[in-house]
Amino acid sequence: MSINLKPAGKKPKTAGFRKLTGLFCLLLMTLPAVGQNRTEVSFSASGELEDLLSERTGKILTAFNLADAKKVQPKIPGDWIAKGAGRSLKELWSGRSFFCPETELRTNLIHRQDGRLEVRGIPVRMKTDGDSTASEELVLVFTPAGKLESVYFGVENEKYTTLMSQGGTVSDIRRRQIILDFVENFRTAYNRKDLTYLKTVFSDNALIIVGHVVQVQKDNSGYLNENLGEQKVELIRQSKQDYLAALELVFRKNQFIKVGFEEIEIVQHRKFNSVYGVTLLQYWNSAGYSDKGYLFLMIDFREEDKPLIHVRSWQPQKFTEPDSVISLGDFEIIE
Repeated sequence: MSINLKPAGKKPKTAGFRKLTGLFCLLLMTLPAVGQNRTEVSFSASGELEDLLSERTGKILTAFNLADAKKVQPKIPGDWIAKGAGRSLKELWSGRSFFCPETELRTNLIHRQDGRLEVRGIPVRMKTDGDSTASEELVLVFTPAGKLESVYFGVENEKYTTLMSQGGTVSDIRRRQIILDFVENFRTAYNRKDLTYLKTVFSDNALIIVGHVVQVQKDNSGYLNENLGEQKVELIRQSKQDYLAALELVFRKNQFIKVGFEEIEIVQHRKFNSVYGVTLLQYWNSAGYSDKGYLFLMIDFREEDKPLIHVRSWQPQKFTEPDSVISLGDFEIIE
């Protein structure tokens, strides 16, 4: 005897099965995509805090990767982000998204002497113009409680190690960490076009010196011959207000701005130990314009949490001899 479990004359109900099958296939299609964008992070040292931040860093980088692939803002849990960090991250991301190409990243968790924690040497890539991409090293800074406080592009790990090794005393090393944090944030402010931040770091009476290349024509038998022209640099002095007004126009005209440093030198003032001179070889890339030159900053760290730039100068590298680069010794500080 055979038993027929299907009602006679009716087709089997398969709609629910098909729906489940479709959801399962969709899940299978989604999992590889997430896997391809996942970055797992491990630190050379282990501990409760290291384990927490290695997992959190990996998830933050994965959020960056997924957001870059989908062309959306990264989704990071709100309780992971310190106050104010969300705005700067959004501005940085709106300038140009980026992703970490590494699926497994091993690096160090740096315990700074001011209590903050840094994850450095994170390789990221971002699209510039067309199909070209640029490489950067990302830095994540966390509060002592493990909340994301800053995201910026940093100097290479090798340069960072060299700069820190030049610090003689514990207090000097601490100050160098603060200086480098400030300089890297200052640089990234141009990338994220953060005029509000730049207004706060320049003193009201800041001296801005900008080197412009001008063409000088030689008079040969009463004729101007462009082949006899010579190029020289004319140093123009600007106020803080003039400089920021011009910079605001540049920010408006350029969707993408990439500012980077290839060299960096930190010098402490002989008499005023809270004043430092920072000299950098800066490059600037934006749509239709690029340059490379020597950037000098005189920074006052009397209030370490509110550093102020008193002098900013820029001179084009091509037309500036190394011994003509503006430095700390070119200025007299009056108490």
